[in-house]
Amino acid sequence: MLNSTALYYLLAGSKYYSFLDSKDFVRQARNYSEKEIEYFFNNRFIRHEKWFRRYLKILIAVFTVNLLARKFERYLSRLCCFYDLSCSRFAPATFMALRAFNNNRRYFNIEFDRFIFLRELIYIVNSRVNEFCKCTNLYPDRIHFIQGNTPLGVEMEFSNKGTAAGRFLERGKGDPLVNFSKYHYYHLTNFMWRFGAYIDSDTPFKQFIKKGGFLEYTFTVPDKFLQTSMPLTNSPDFAGKLIDEAVKFTPVQPHSLHITVQKNTGKHKLPLPSFDEILFLLFCSGQFLCKDGKIVESRIVEENMKDIVLLRKRKNYKKWVDTVEFSHMRLCRDFIRRNVYEPSIMLMVAYKNLFAFADIFPYTNKLRQWGRRPYLPALNPNDMFELIRKGLDEEKALPEHYKEYIVEKVKELYFFNTSIVTGKTA
Repeated sequence: MLNSTALYYLLAGSKYYSFLDSKDFVRQARNYSEKEIEYFFNNRFIRHEKWFRRYLKILIAVFTVNLLARKFERYLSRLCCFYDLSCSRFAPATFMALRAFNNNRRYFNIEFDRFIFLRELIYIVNSRVNEFCKCTNLYPDRIHFIQGNTPLGVEMEFSNKGTAAGRFLERGKGDPLVNFSKYHYYHLTNFMWRFGAYIDSDTPFKQFIKKGGFLEYTFTVPDKFLQTSMPLTNSPDFAGKLIDEAVKFTPVQPHSLHITVQKNTGKHKLPLPSFDEILFLLFCSGQFLCKDGKIVESRIVEENMKDIVLLRKRKNYKKWVDTVEFSHMRLCRDFIRRNVYEPSIMLMVAYKNLFAFADIFPYTNKLRQWGRRPYLPALNPNDMFELIRKGLDEEKALPEHYKEYIVEKVKELYFFNTSIVTGKTA
């Protein structure tokens, strides 16, 4: 990519694609980019702040991924891909770019002078990406992801201050990232549009005055009141791998994960899950740790979830849809090493096919008590594995061998967590 094109592409952000349809594309992109350059120049005093280098390194990494993703977009377009307009069309190229960046971090590491200007920095990043693309076979194999029938979305939360991120008076003392309270100086969320990134806080006013909070990714359009959102994908396989690469990429402590699945439109009545069936779900997809000498379920004991299961109406492509949001999962690197996310997402899809969920979840208080002293559900696990298989059979698009693979992975997750809670090796 030419330096001038890279400058316009990076600084115009998501608007670059809307400018493409305009007859006056070059002027619009140039004017928008010049405003960003002027903004960075007027805020050059931040170069003397302690958090400067950490934030700028994040910005450089984001610029690199955005440039790589544009390369992959062009590659995918030449394959005559037909995108489902109801899902994110940018996510596949973003995934490929994240994977390339994560596998070549040392190459993309750029040393920079504290007083470098934005235009010069972008030219250096673009030169590095161009050189990488010349010397590397970016497309050795076509990537195939197994597609299901259920649209789904993810919300990934990162916080260097843990559960304190949402507190109004939390200042992030002593932390170079300052709890993302300085993110607006670099317009980080504007440039992280491919990540669907935004800053979330338990205190809405805190977000308004830009005092930090959780860094969140959706990899689609961030949810806004009464505005159109969209699912990420129909493929739990793709969603799981994207989560893995996003956690590897982000230099902030991963915190929690919400999975949203679209409800069935059929009118057949489903039963409510029993308390033990919910415990089985948590035993397969929860995180059990030793805290103060006791085994606990980590997300529940934090008490920062609105509920384990939430029902939401979302305005997806041209219509409102009903969704079930599972908000109990931990976002962590151990789950990546053990390949927890893909089978867990499929497990939630199976539960959505098997059960109805009430508007007000009936087991909230009971689950909070259980999370402090977890015990095994009073169910035959083999019967539950068979039930999960029936839920997966509702996903007609999934091949049989994949369903068998998921059931086996769910068994591994269940017995792994069972061994932690009971203290007995499976």
